[in-house]
Amino acid sequence: ALLDGQHTEWLASSERSRLRSRLLRHSDEVATFRRWLSARQSGTARFRIAASDIAALLAEKGVVASGVSAAHAHGARLSAAGEADAYVTAALAKKLKKEYFLVASERGNLLLRSVDGAWHTDTAVQREGMLVTTRLMTAVDLLDATDVRSATAGRELLRDALGSLAVTTARRS
Repeated sequence: ALLDGQHTEWLASSERSRLRSRLLRHSDEVATFRRWLSARQSGTARFRIAASDIAALLAEKGVVASGVSAAHAHGARLSAAGEADAYVTAALAKKLKKEYFLVASERGNLLLRSVDGAWHTDTAVQREGMLVTTRLMTAVDLLDATDVRSATAGRELLRDALGSLAVTTARRS
């Protein structure tokens, strides 16, 4: 949220300052960001979904697009091309399975990331008519992908987000 310029009222100004410093200090360490955010989801599951249903599923209340589904919204040059990646609660995942007739599949075109609580909706930003994760979360989710194009887009997005933070921090100094 801090990297996207969101108001982070839940952090004291001293905490925001420490967080900015820590983010900038580790800006070249992709593995560090992946480790810090390793507990962002309680589980993942792949499903097969009709390509024509993806937009409707991503527009559902409580669904927050990430990874390949949020990349374009953050300026990454990566097409979703019939794939989707999103954060949902376990209860919502169960509901979506029924409503969209989702079939579990190792090669499925939908990755649902289950979360506990509402952090995914609390920090989401509205872009292109849907809720998407912050640049940092989107970048880390892309970095976890197995294809080179997604991982490259994740590195670029992470670099851009940290670059924005460096510029903002320099202006405040």
